[in-house]
Amino acid sequence: MNEFDWPYSIVHRVITEGHTNQDTGAWIPGTESTAAITGNIEDITLRDLRQYPEGLVDAGDRRIFTAAKLSPGDRLQVTEPDGTVTEWIVKTLEESYQMFDESRAAYLLKRV
Repeated sequence: MNEFDWPYSIVHRVITEGHTNQDTGAWIPGTESTAAITGNIEDITLRDLRQYPEGLVDAGDRRIFTAAKLSPGDRLQVTEPDGTVTEWIVKTLEESYQMFDESRAAYLLKRV
């Protein structure tokens, strides 16, 4: 964790839905895994909104800069400064870059 990271808990949830095996007809149950991650979370500002293609982001969306590998559809449970927990879905990978000798990526988040 570096000095710019979110000072509260961020939990990465990967959920796979159950499905039917097309060869055998057997039900394959879904799975869920969780892991604590670190990263910097920022709100999308009104200035940011003007820089994105229309419809890609909305007021209230966020972005996270993290070394964790996230995929669209993954969920993040974020502890807010007031102690409440909010849930966000990863919309898309925005960019990857090198920062402080570690690879990080920026992902767009939408509140669930």
